[in-house]
Parts: sequence; structure tokens; C-alpha cells
Amino acid sequence: MQARLDKLDIDDFDDFDEQASREGKYLIYALAGEKHGFRILRAKEVIRVMMTIPVEQDGFKGF
Repeated sequence: MQARLDKLDIDDFDDFDEQASREGKYLIYALAGEKHGFRILRAKEVIRVMMTIPVEQDGFKGF
């Protein structure tokens, strides 16, 4: 199986489930980019990955 996103939607992280993180459940999140399939990450790893992706929104370029 492969998943691909043409645009990474920052709003997807608004629905982050902290309880799932505490229970150690896995979140499946497709990362935009070269020939990535999909990666299965622990909830905390999703946040860490998010913090490493350059973000440009509403004219503001962060990170």
C-alpha cells in the first residue's frame, strides 16, 4: 500500500489524540515527498516529524 499527499495539511495535527499517545497506539500518516510510501509512527514521532518540516502558511515562512 502506498499513500501520497500533494500538500501537507497542518490542520490534520489539530486532531492529535493524546490518549492514543499515552496508550502507545500507532498513527498512520502519509508524508509528502519523493517516493515515500507511508510510515507508521508513534504519536510523539508524528509531532517531532512535523516540527522538522518547513512550513509556509499565510505568507509566514517558519522553521
